[in-house]
Amino acid sequence: GSVKSLQRVAISLEMVGSTAEQRGDLIAASTALEESLSLRRRLAAFDLSSAEAQRDLLVSLQGIGDIAVQRGDLARASIVFTESLDMARRLAAADTSSALVQGDVASVLDRIGNVAKLRNDFTLAGIAFGESLNISRQLSLTDPSSIFMQRNLIVALQKVGDIALKKNNIATAKASYDEALDIARHLVTADTSGVIILQVTLASTLSRVGQVAALSGQAGPAK
Repeated sequence: GSVKSLQRVAISLEMVGSTAEQRGDLIAASTALEESLSLRRRLAAFDLSSAEAQRDLLVSLQGIGDIAVQRGDLARASIVFTESLDMARRLAAADTSSALVQGDVASVLDRIGNVAKLRNDFTLAGIAFGESLNISRQLSLTDPSSIFMQRNLIVALQKVGDIALKKNNIATAKASYDEALDIARHLVTADTSGVIILQVTLASTLSRVGQVAALSGQAGPAK
């Protein structure tokens, strides 16, 4: 069929998959998204120069991987996230000025880190989260006023700290959590509209700081 008709069918399948996921039918969601993925591959192959078609394929792969994680199929998730990372890196290399595609690389790395953590591969998780943190840090510097970018940086710092704790590297965990706490406090102080997620982020960071303090024998009120 034509490119536009294939696009319409792919979008419809993705909507079906999303609806199925929301009602908890992960098998139906996976089936719809896998079918959409095959169409996204065809569309990307039609025009290899189209960054939009390539990114649509990237997003489709991530959706498949996310469902696979929910189903406990970590092998399938690893395969599609690895393919996603290769694609995201290519897109980012082709457009180094785009925060969107740089963010895609960080997002895929975060997913790879999450899967590695679930598989107790803390070495791979640390590498993936570490690279994701570096990108998140760069992006936060390009737009310091963006709450979204700053919060992404906090979460990235938390994940690096969490893996450091798993590996019993208390010093790295403390440094990561302390930096995250500074940013979280700044965001909450600067927030005049009472964004709940910022309060939650601050609380989760304080909890981590307290955990590290207890482990290092310096437990005290985390303020």
